[in-house]
Amino acid sequence: MCITVQEGNEITPSPLPRSLSYCALEHNVDIYFSFEQLGRVTGFDNYAAKATALATDIVSKSWIESEGRFRQGVHEDGPDDAAALDQSSWGGLFAVKAAPELAGKCHRYMERFRFGTLESAGYTAYHPDYGYTGHSRGVWTEGIAGAALFERALGNEQRATELIAGLKPLRNEYGYRDSCDDKTYDTLPDWPSTTN
Repeated sequence: MCITVQEGNEITPSPLPRSLSYCALEHNVDIYFSFEQLGRVTGFDNYAAKATALATDIVSKSWIESEGRFRQGVHEDGPDDAAALDQSSWGGLFAVKAAPELAGKCHRYMERFRFGTLESAGYTAYHPDYGYTGHSRGVWTEGIAGAALFERALGNEQRATELIAGLKPLRNEYGYRDSCDDKTYDTLPDWPSTTN
């Protein structure tokens, strides 16, 4: 869906020019925070209402209670239940704000992705035991930053600071590399990043 704002701050969904075959938790969380912040900053109740409705939808359609985590997303033919770090870190950040009773469960699940190499320590994006068979593990810069943000939202300032400080070996004069320099980790190579 595309979102259009009409006169009188009415939010109206309109169809995209083509159909989408996948719905990712991570991007729904992005949309939730956009609506939530727009509602708070502008005072338009419609944004806040959309954020609340989306939060209810995210929890009802993406939460896997038996595992204490959010699913990766949904394909046209059913759920994508593979587990990646983002469901727990970004999902947890969402939970702190929209479903606090789920935040601790997200945090516990996130710890399954803790990983270190000889160069650095933090979190891996994917784990071969949780839906990503064939993927190796490595330390991932963006994922660690997301985990640190979640820790901070939980009030764990010391842990958040330690995570960011632990990225120092991945930093150079241009910023942070995408990941560790472990040559066996080819899922997210150690290229210079334009966004880290």
